[in-house]
Amino acid sequence: MTELKANTKAAMSNMSGAAERTESAAEGAGNFDRAISELYDSSMSATDEEIIESAQKMPSDFTVIEKEIGTEADDLIEYVKYYEAAKSSYIAGSGESSAFSGKVIAEWDRQGEYTSYVMPASDVIRTAVPKVKVTDCSLDGKTARLGIYEWMTIGYAPEESDAVNATAYGYNFSLNIERDRKGDWKIASVDDTDQNFDWMA
Repeated sequence: MTELKANTKAAMSNMSGAAERTESAAEGAGNFDRAISELYDSSMSATDEEIIESAQKMPSDFTVIEKEIGTEADDLIEYVKYYEAAKSSYIAGSGESSAFSGKVIAEWDRQGEYTSYVMPASDVIRTAVPKVKVTDCSLDGKTARLGIYEWMTIGYAPEESDAVNATAYGYNFSLNIERDRKGDWKIASVDDTDQNFDWMA
């Protein structure tokens, strides 16, 4: 849990630039940041299981999509949720990736490598819980571009153990999402992930 507190503090300090949707946009705004702050405050006293449960209850913040896209917001928000669930399952080793391009999967693998830096090399991921805050949104014809700050909580343990430990990190990226011929949203590209690795330079 010391790792979680350190990662939380570092992520919070970098969030300035960067429910499931709540009943109103006003309710959703700020809840994401507040939940991370509360998780940080309680991280030294909460158990690892409690940290994971708290992460699962955290709201994502799609307020910017609602404000910028209006009537198309619902479908796009649901697609972002679907994308995040698929990616987190893949990173945890239990997901199906056939619906996504090789370039998208390469970005998932890269984030999986990043995830390995916040846990012991000998341990395995038991669960990955993503929550996101959309920081920027624009719609150009059939293409939506989203700036995203993701808070990823990881439950991990030695392969032979059921005792799960918790850690978490912040991850910034952009999504280009396009309407296909049927009018469904599809990921075109995942961009701007290099910034997460600047500390390694």
